[in-house]
Amino acid sequence: MTGRIEAKPRRAFVTSALALAAVLALLGAVGACTSRSVPQADQGSNGKTVLIPVEGMSCAACAARVRKALASVSGVSDVEVSLVGRRAQVRFDPGRVTSEQLVAAINDLGYRAGTPAEAP
Repeated sequence: MTGRIEAKPRRAFVTSALALAAVLALLGAVGACTSRSVPQADQGSNGKTVLIPVEGMSCAACAARVRKALASVSGVSDVEVSLVGRRAQVRFDPGRVTSEQLVAAINDLGYRAGTPAEAP
C-alpha cells in the first residue's frame, strides 16, 4: 500500500513538470510576449514610426489582438506590440493614415492608447 501512496505524489510531480514545460514552451513561442506582424510593403523614406502606449493588455492574446487591428489599417506596413512594455511600435505611411487613426483602432478594441511618440 505504501507504493500506491508514493505513486500519487510522483504522478502529481510529473504532471506539474509537464505543465511547467508547456508554459515555458508557450512563452518561447510567443517570443517573450511580443507580437510582430510581417511587413506588408517597403514604405521607403515616406514611412514614419511611432510608439503608442497601450493600457489594458493582460495576455499574449491581447497583444496579438492589438497587432492584428493595427496591421489591418490601410497604410500600416509593420507592427510590433510588446505586452511587457505595454506599447505598440507602428510603421506607417503618413500620407495614407494618421497617428490618431491608429490610436482610434486601439481604443475601438477596448484598450486605452496613449499619446503616440515618434520612434528614434
